Amino acid sequence: MEPSYELKQKPSTRQKYVFGLIIFSIVVFVCGIGAGFWFWGSSSEREVWEEKYNILQSEKDTLAAGLASVEGQLQILQNESDTLAADLAAVEGELQKAQDELDYLKGLYPPKIFPSLEALQDWLAEDDTDSHEYIEGEFDCDDFALMLQQHAFEDGYKIDMQYSDNDDLHAMNSTIIGNYFYFIEPQNDEVTRAGHVD
Repeated sequence: MEPSYELKQKPSTRQKYVFGLIIFSIVVFVCGIGAGFWFWGSSSEREVWEEKYNILQSEKDTLAAGLASVEGQLQILQNESDTLAADLAAVEGELQKAQDELDYLKGLYPPKIFPSLEALQDWLAEDDTDSHEYIEGEFDCDDFALMLQQHAFEDGYKIDMQYSDNDDLHAMNSTIIGNYFYFIEPQNDEVTRAGHVD
């Protein structure tokens, strides 16, 4: 009788998959236990790692506090910088104002002589000194003469103040135009030629 040979069936793909999954789980389990024993092998090792962690945490807190301090100082410096910038702008404004006043004064000095009698009369027509009210003892002849002289100076012209040689002193103004000397009555803008200067 011929011997019979039974053919063993090859494991299916599903069986292979299940078997591989079992083997993989066993390996992961063993490795996990080994790693746990390696990492947490003793309480002394855990204490060492915890101490290192605490040191790093402390250093982190120190750095954070230092950063906050630096940011605070930076804000203070920024505020001081803004204050200095405002002060500088104010100083520059005052400097410009002083420069403008200096330029104005340079334009007044030396004061000019009126080029003609007509120029003097035109200027007197524009000036408002004669429009003020005469008040005895408060705003009288000398006040008119001083005001006219001041207005002339502010416009860059030379007008003098003097007193008449009459028995009753009277303040008025005078100026030279060309070769002639003129009196000016500041209360009514009357101009009188007083004489020849050459």
